[in-house]
Amino acid sequence: MINRGKDSGEVIKSIKLLCEQYPNNVHAVIGNHEEMMGWHYQRGDKL
Repeated sequence: MINRGKDSGEVIKSIKLLCEQYPNNVHAVIGNHEEMMGWHYQRGDKL
């Protein structure tokens, strides 16, 4: 979902909407880019 492209935010919004509309059929799975983004939001640039 998250990548180097400029449209990652829109991709996340679309997937979130699909997950909300179809909670039993759509499951988002995070990968390494999503995990790294979560670390950044939790800790900032300090790793």
